[in-house]
Amino acid sequence: MMFKLPKLSLEDEMVKSELGEEQLNTLKKYSNVGTIYEFSNYEGRRKMFPFGISNYNKIIYLQHFSKIMELKDWEELYEPYRYSYYFNQTWSSEHTSLFMESVLSKGAKIAFFVPPNIKTYTENGRKYYVTNHELEILAEHTGSLQDHYFIFGLYSLISKEDKDNILNFYSKNNFNEFGSIEELTRWTVREIIYNYKKYMEEKDLNEVILDIVNEWKRKREEYKLVCFQKAFKGLFSQD
Repeated sequence: MMFKLPKLSLEDEMVKSELGEEQLNTLKKYSNVGTIYEFSNYEGRRKMFPFGISNYNKIIYLQHFSKIMELKDWEELYEPYRYSYYFNQTWSSEHTSLFMESVLSKGAKIAFFVPPNIKTYTENGRKYYVTNHELEILAEHTGSLQDHYFIFGLYSLISKEDKDNILNFYSKNNFNEFGSIEELTRWTVREIIYNYKKYMEEKDLNEVILDIVNEWKRKREEYKLVCFQKAFKGLFSQD
């Protein structure tokens, strides 16, 4: 099985988003807009909070990618609304409006990962409208759009077929010392995205996965050595 990450076209990814022409023109005029590859080189990203689909089709986990990009923890913004959500057992458009009003009042800088089909995306059999509503509210406040970055293409990096091939590899090879098959698949996707420049050219997927596993093994042994050295040093530094 051969594998490589796609070369992304910003215009193509914008079309996939289903955002209207007026919205796209507003974002391009007042905000920062680019592909995930361009955003990865954006120096201001470390001051930004990630917004988008948290778990896109159980392939792309926004939390993983946010850590890779060294973005700020969005929970810092969300925490005041957590109990309201659990108390009501649902998240309404009113909740979203109040939440975004708070985000804007704090002057938070947003890295908004725009998914394909943002207006029709479904999750667990129901239409997922929250992300689209958040973007609509941000786009209405053109005066602060220059503080944000709208990123296209993150959710196009790994296809369902790629994910299934990785999953199949772990189901046929025993690496459960590192975690479950599902965990290994998620972590492998994370590693591929983190080191995306290595995977722009076609490679054998099995070799890609084995390289990642071997790197995990190397880091594990390195960690063990560091722990041993600390313990050894502590043993002989006691009075």
